[in-house]
Amino acid sequence: MRRHPAPVLLALTFAFVLPGASGDTRPSAPGERVRADVARLAADEWQGRRAGTPGAGLLPGGDAGAYFQTFSFIDGVVLGARNRLGLGDRVFKPGEE
Repeated sequence: MRRHPAPVLLALTFAFVLPGASGDTRPSAPGERVRADVARLAADEWQGRRAGTPGAGLLPGGDAGAYFQTFSFIDGVVLGARNRLGLGDRVFKPGEE
């Protein structure tokens, strides 16, 4: 019985040639990828990244057409005697954990 090399060559093509064909040239290691992304964003052709600087391509979208937006949030909540936080069988004690 004669064996054909075509299936092996096809498998090697998919394994070694096609992964590079996606066009994604970014490094695969997380630290290297972050460094490459930051370098690209800081490049001169992006013309600045600070809010309100020319070239960033951003327009104000906050209150009254400004770069700032007001928002509300709850701060300084005082726990009552019946407030509890538990996880499974464990109950946490306010002010201690």
